[in-house]
Amino acid sequence: MKGKLNVNQVFAMPGNAPLYLKPPAYYRDCPILMGIFKGNPDGISETIPDNLDLVTLGDNKPLFLYFQAYYPFSSLYGSYNEVVLAPLVLYQNQPHLFISYIYVDNDAALTAGREIWGFPKKFANMKLEIKGESVEASLERPIGRKLISAQMRIERQAKLEELQSTGIGSSPTLLLKIIPNPDAESKPSIELVKVEVKMTPRVSTSDNSLELWTGKLLLNFVEESLTDPLFKFGPVELVSAYFGRFDMILPPGKVIYKYI
Repeated sequence: MKGKLNVNQVFAMPGNAPLYLKPPAYYRDCPILMGIFKGNPDGISETIPDNLDLVTLGDNKPLFLYFQAYYPFSSLYGSYNEVVLAPLVLYQNQPHLFISYIYVDNDAALTAGREIWGFPKKFANMKLEIKGESVEASLERPIGRKLISAQMRIERQAKLEELQSTGIGSSPTLLLKIIPNPDAESKPSIELVKVEVKMTPRVSTSDNSLELWTGKLLLNFVEESLTDPLFKFGPVELVSAYFGRFDMILPPGKVIYKYI
């Protein structure tokens, strides 16, 4: 008896019951904590392909985005948490965010991110919550080894132009997509993928203002890790920080460069 699966119609594995469906993915009412920091050039540069240049403010300290979110709803993956470290880079003289590290706690979001776009996602434990008068966040991998601790105190409402001037919400995202060869001896397929994530702050129903705030943000790389060397991004110096509630669209990506 022959199999019934038509391989010309499958999108992802397993072919008859894929873990995820085709993008775009839509996100709604997501609390997100973000900060632009100056970091350690040696630690950051080792995560960046050699055909990209790091963005600095003239003091040789590269800029990077710390991004932590809780997604209560996404159309393809359900709810999950996410933490991102993304240096600002130049590709063809245009600013982009390059994803060096990204962590999630949802298997569909992890697998789709790696297989479709090349997001280098790992599974981890993380929290984002409002405690007292501040926003508190953390990342652990494995549980018990705290990689990141963050705290923000909200000072005032922010304007969308402030957020976009930092490159957040206005710069395309780059991924280094690496697909190992199954024979383990041949070279992997390596591509640079570009994706235009759309982030839009929500508007309050009470006064029609943006649900976007700014203030001071403390970011600490708490413990060193050989498997997750995030600590090499520090020490850090804050440039700007934001907290808000956002809707997002994650569209399909595009291969813009082939290494191998």
